[in-house]
Amino acid sequence: MATKKAPTKTTKVAKVSNGQKKTTTKVVTVKKSNEKTEVVRYLKEGITGKQMMQSIFDANNVSKAEVKSISWCMKQAIKVGKPVFDNIKGFKKTDIKPAALLEHRSAHRVGKETFSVYEVLMMIKKMYQVK
Repeated sequence: MATKKAPTKTTKVAKVSNGQKKTTTKVVTVKKSNEKTEVVRYLKEGITGKQMMQSIFDANNVSKAEVKSISWCMKQAIKVGKPVFDNIKGFKKTDIKPAALLEHRSAHRVGKETFSVYEVLMMIKKMYQVK
C-alpha cells in the first residue's frame, strides 16, 4: 500500500538588496487530515471549558482576597517575623490582635480594605514603640 505525499505549494519571491535581484524559492507543505481526533472528556456533561476556566479565575480571586485580609497577614507575620520579634523587648504573641493593630495603621492606609504582611509588621512595631 502506497502512502500519499502531502501536496506542496511553491512560491517564488523576488527580493531586492543593493540593486541586485535575488530569487528564492519557498516550499510550503500543506497537510490535509481526514482523521478524527479523539477528544478527552474530563468535564461533567453540560459544562464548557469556558465555565471551567471562569470557576478557576473565581477561586483564584477568592484566594487573593484572603491573602489581603488582616487575619491572614497577622498569621503570616507571626510565622515569618521571628527575627523582627526577637528585636522587640517584651514581645508577646497574645498582644497581636486586629483591634490593637488597627489603632497604629498609617493615616494614608486608614479606610483601605486590604492589608499586607509588611503593613502588619509595621503596625506591630508602632504598637510597641508607644508602649
